Amino acid sequence: MGHLAIHAITQATMFFNQAQVPVFKEAGRLVMRARSLPSSELETPTRVSIIISNYNYGRFVEAAINSALSQTYPYCEVIVVDDGSTDQSRDVIRKFESRTVIILQNNCGQSAALNKGFAQCSGDLVAFLDSDDLLDTDAIRRIVLAWKPDYSKIQFPLRIIDAEGVPNGLVMPTVALSEGDVRSELLSTGYYITSPTSGNVFSRAFLSRVMPMPEKGFPHGNGQECALPGDSYLSIHAAFWGNIGSFQRALGAYRVHGTNMSGAAITRRVNLAQVEKLIGHGLRQQDLIRRIAGEMDIQIDPHVLESHWFYLKLLMARQKLGGPHSGTSSLWRTGALFIRSVSHSCHMSTTRDLCHCSSKTVSRNCYFLRF
Repeated sequence: MGHLAIHAITQATMFFNQAQVPVFKEAGRLVMRARSLPSSELETPTRVSIIISNYNYGRFVEAAINSALSQTYPYCEVIVVDDGSTDQSRDVIRKFESRTVIILQNNCGQSAALNKGFAQCSGDLVAFLDSDDLLDTDAIRRIVLAWKPDYSKIQFPLRIIDAEGVPNGLVMPTVALSEGDVRSELLSTGYYITSPTSGNVFSRAFLSRVMPMPEKGFPHGNGQECALPGDSYLSIHAAFWGNIGSFQRALGAYRVHGTNMSGAAITRRVNLAQVEKLIGHGLRQQDLIRRIAGEMDIQIDPHVLESHWFYLKLLMARQKLGGPHSGTSSLWRTGALFIRSVSHSCHMSTTRDLCHCSSKTVSRNCYFLRF
């Protein structure tokens, strides 16, 4: 056996032992899935942790775990955190106890589950995979090969699939992902184009700065605590702590079904209450941006979010659905501001953005909800 092969197996064994992940053996020898790796990967392997958080997605979690275990990159550990599921989830998860680290906790919310998983992982890079989503088999390998030392994360689009796993031909986001130093974009517009949770891989060095993330929220407006989803919390912080790497091709799948927000969006069953929730979510993101900027002594327009086309599109949706400040004149004013914002967008042409407007679409975290 060649020197590089022996070294690779030794490194893999050390990683799995450190991560307390069982090593597969067959006839008394270490088994590694067949693959062809560049010598650079064999000599200095980057360890990757895939953390799957689950709550009552028993019908989907097996596919998510299998997608993590099927990665062609060899130096991966898979950690599954169940957040107090009451369906068949735990029975499904236990089937993988010889191949994954399983953490069972009482229902404390997704942020708590991600915190628990991160505390137990040992990877140099960390992916948080929602239990109803999937990773392509070569996703982690591609991420590792593309990784640069100054990245806080790499992000990638996700194909949209239905509850049965059938793709509908769409991806999210529908526009080019932001990349490079996105802090100025975030500070000037309140947003940058990013992917939902499963479309991100973070550096451990970055995560160690910002985790554990708040599990009960942070002060908002009148001082009351309001929760912000973990993907938003991490993506906003990532812009301040490093450059963002982006693939513009999908490396995984986002499952749309009746129990998640995007399921309602794709089926055009979004109501006024949901739009109000998204507006509130955006305002909480703005509060977090202000707080981080303040801690770093960075100047920011306190009303920056309110001029971004995403926020304006939400306002138009609320006005169309009969919410506050409805009426033709208000809609026209908001529409004019939206067109102006679109014309300054660096991610899509004005024509393409206006198509979203005329199609009565609205975005959430930079993927589009249809009305």
